[in-house]
Amino acid sequence: MKHTPGPWGIEYDFAIVMRGQVVGMTPAPDNASRDEVEANTKLIAAAPTMLQALLDIRLSIMMGAGGGVTDTAWIVNSHSETIVERIDGILISLGYDPEKLGDE
Repeated sequence: MKHTPGPWGIEYDFAIVMRGQVVGMTPAPDNASRDEVEANTKLIAAAPTMLQALLDIRLSIMMGAGGGVTDTAWIVNSHSETIVERIDGILISLGYDPEKLGDE
């Protein structure tokens, strides 16, 4: 299965766009607040970026394991700065402050 390639953006608060074309609209349950629908839109728009980050992390782990490294913790630790930067970028695009995640 293939998805519409990213990056995706947001227009008009609820429209998911790619290269200026609307590729989707965020559904809004009857009782959803505007903030909730906007948060859902950000989450949907971030999907291609999140998928690519997961694929990159998986590849890093698999390459390390294929190279004879069997300690996954070592592999993750050796790439932790890059992994954290990618995750923080996604969190920021969703409206979260990575430094305050434990406070929410």
